[in-house]
Amino acid sequence: MLNGKNWPMHYNNYLCTFFLSVLIPTFNQALSQDYSNFTNEDKILSKDIRTVQFYRTGTSPQEIFNTSATNLDQQDPLHLRFDMIGEEAKYLYVKILHCNSDWSKSELNAAEYLVDYNEFLIEDYDFSFNTKTPFTHYWFRVPRVKISGNYLVLVYEADNPNELILVQRFFIYENLLQINTNFTFSTNVSARKSYQQLDFDLRYKNYYLQDPQTEIKVTLRQNYRWDNAKTELPPLYVDINDKTLDYRYFDLETAFLGGNEFRSFAFRHLNFTDINLESIETRDRIVKILPGRLRSNRAFVNDVDINGKFFIENSQGGAFDLDGDYFRTIFRFDSEKKYPGRIYVVGALSNWELLPEFEMLYDEEEKHYLTSAILKQGYYNYYFHYVPEINNPVPDINEYYLEGSFFQTENIYEIIVYHRPPGGRADRIVSYLVKKFAN
Repeated sequence: MLNGKNWPMHYNNYLCTFFLSVLIPTFNQALSQDYSNFTNEDKILSKDIRTVQFYRTGTSPQEIFNTSATNLDQQDPLHLRFDMIGEEAKYLYVKILHCNSDWSKSELNAAEYLVDYNEFLIEDYDFSFNTKTPFTHYWFRVPRVKISGNYLVLVYEADNPNELILVQRFFIYENLLQINTNFTFSTNVSARKSYQQLDFDLRYKNYYLQDPQTEIKVTLRQNYRWDNAKTELPPLYVDINDKTLDYRYFDLETAFLGGNEFRSFAFRHLNFTDINLESIETRDRIVKILPGRLRSNRAFVNDVDINGKFFIENSQGGAFDLDGDYFRTIFRFDSEKKYPGRIYVVGALSNWELLPEFEMLYDEEEKHYLTSAILKQGYYNYYFHYVPEINNPVPDINEYYLEGSFFQTENIYEIIVYHRPPGGRADRIVSYLVKKFAN
């Protein structure tokens, strides 16, 4: 790998001198100021940022599917990767921010949770090659932190330090409580076929809690998503004698719509069509995905997916991050009617957001919905997310209206346990568990 060192030597010397003499004071000043576009959510805030991946590294070849969380010992560090479109590399800096369980900024100052000074230059980057779309690929190893909890990675350009270009969430956890789990049918009879309920309890025999009912908060996530997470869950019962917190609710407090197995497509090859592709035009860099159709009127089919994620791959090259090109990818959903609402393509490819470029528009003559987005060569999961009109008279309309929601769907669940003792200034994550639901 070039690691950004394919500049001529005299350029390196010049840039280092310029950086030391001019830019460092600007950085120090900026770190004490507020960002004009601060957010505490996963957000891509620059049109030039593409293909963001944030995951825990390790020894497994499947590490790209890990979430952005690791144990406090941080033996398996977190890595952030992304592309920045353009022919020239830019100096990018990172700031780490500690947050409470609700992702508001905690009262801690940086010296209390970081070993190093809180400004980090992204030193690792390489330039794309053999691609029609020029870009720089950056990767950043998250520095060690002293305490567990929620954190934000804030990325900004050196020449515009008051404006963020990328924000990503991560968390560091400890395992100080025991978590016992069980998947069940929802106690709500009408929801049994479409929901998955996660019952669990927490055992704190070796951990002191002064007031368990108020000190502990729990967050549940499905498929590593924050957009539909269940947060701030208090225990339903507290058994002080057995030192157990019970979260076996009677309604849908710990239940999620099962959804359906994700749709998938790939365009790793330029000379022939890949998985679920209708066509690929290498000259114009256009990919057409096979049209989707309504699935909520069909029986459940067990299919292998990667729970909404994606990975980058290019069969023609060996350095996928650098020689994978960008294509305009066309999504199509066939429908004889226009639905009373909006339809989006959603998944990790859209950052799990309802983005304008992923909103589908209906063509009355062709009887289908269309949208397109710029994506990098690889393998992707997605689904058609339905947003009904506000005054839609049909009850129980949800995001899986077009896909169907089934109890049998394979999904990944996380339990994140936060603790703040009386008088505490921040929330620690004192237990964490990942559990797969596979019927």
